[in-house]
Amino acid sequence: YRPDLHELANLVQRALLDPDLASDTQLVLEKLNVPGSEVPVSGSLHLRVYTLGRSEIEREGETITLSLEGGVLTLVYLALHPGRTRRELEATLYPDRDPKTAGDYFRAVFRELRVRLGAEVIRMEGSAKQPRYSLGPDVHVHLDVTELRSALAAGDLAGALALYRGPFLAGLRMESEWAEEVREELRLLLTMELRSRIAQAREAGDLRRALLLMNELLRVDPFDLSMLEARVALAREVASPQELARYVVELHRMKP
Repeated sequence: YRPDLHELANLVQRALLDPDLASDTQLVLEKLNVPGSEVPVSGSLHLRVYTLGRSEIEREGETITLSLEGGVLTLVYLALHPGRTRRELEATLYPDRDPKTAGDYFRAVFRELRVRLGAEVIRMEGSAKQPRYSLGPDVHVHLDVTELRSALAAGDLAGALALYRGPFLAGLRMESEWAEEVREELRLLLTMELRSRIAQAREAGDLRRALLLMNELLRVDPFDLSMLEARVALAREVASPQELARYVVELHRMKP
């Protein structure tokens, strides 16, 4: 049933952007926790990594718990940027740590990844003094960030919003400039697309749809004061008194 459930999440998100259906579909979307639709290949290690609004690894439907939060960060980085040396990884992911502390932490992260996911998950290539790290050749990582970027590139806004459960590795306690850059990149990609769709809806006179798109933008960027103000102004034209009151309260809450 995985392909059907995966499609259902996208359909529910599309309904959430439909003025006639939105009020009935939010609860359904929040309750959906849709597994990936990939079919595992025999002899391969298939991992599904969730990073948007949560930090979670699934192996063949089983959730794998890591004690070191740098494990998911490192796994995602290597999936997106293979062939890096340990020094490059340390400088990119943990630039504020001294070399010894960063080195010790990385050894612990690599050890836990191999123990919890399998020895083949990390591969070393090159010289013994300066090896380059990648995921193993039979390791297939299905990453929500990659799927979100693909959905946006294909113009599938509903699919992208269904994938976006929150900021990239939002609960990461350790400081990582790379994680912050990805977090900001995804926020900008989504909000730029939403702003474009809002403008199109307003030009077409579909003000109710524009209001729903504003709600989605504020889910991605809840601190956008100008959008909070624009939503209240538009809601005065098309929203119910109860809905308008809620938007006014949210605007006042964010104002300094």
